[in-house]
Amino acid sequence: MIERYTEEIAKMIPSAFKSKGHTIYLLGKLTDEVEDGFITNLLLPLVEAIKDDLVESVFFLGETSLVNALVECSTPRTLGFDITTDSEMEEKEFLDGNCGYAALITLNSQQENPFIEMMFDAGVSLMLLGHVTKGSLRIDDRDCGFIGDYVK
Repeated sequence: MIERYTEEIAKMIPSAFKSKGHTIYLLGKLTDEVEDGFITNLLLPLVEAIKDDLVESVFFLGETSLVNALVECSTPRTLGFDITTDSEMEEKEFLDGNCGYAALITLNSQQENPFIEMMFDAGVSLMLLGHVTKGSLRIDDRDCGFIGDYVK
């Protein structure tokens, strides 16, 4: 059932980052446990936000680690990211752990406030990660190179 919704969303909006300066959010929680009401509590509000043109890109993490998802989203347009990890989790667990039922979302500056309000009203867990860069990769203010270093 969940796969049907995620496949439909993938048809509606690209998964790759679109432009430098877009804000990156983590929608949902980094857990491999399916939360009760995942479809109604996360996916349906996300579909509404997409229909209202409040989202630039969506990438469902599934079994992909957060850091791999960030690189995968950066690759098509040779963009990068500058993110801050969750201080309540070990960095390795946050970046490399099983992400399960969460998504990376990018927004432009005009979409940000309406999207955040919509997700807050729907009770969706949302975490600001950082922003899309021109190609540099930064995690917790550490330089991790450029996307071109990882993609040949």
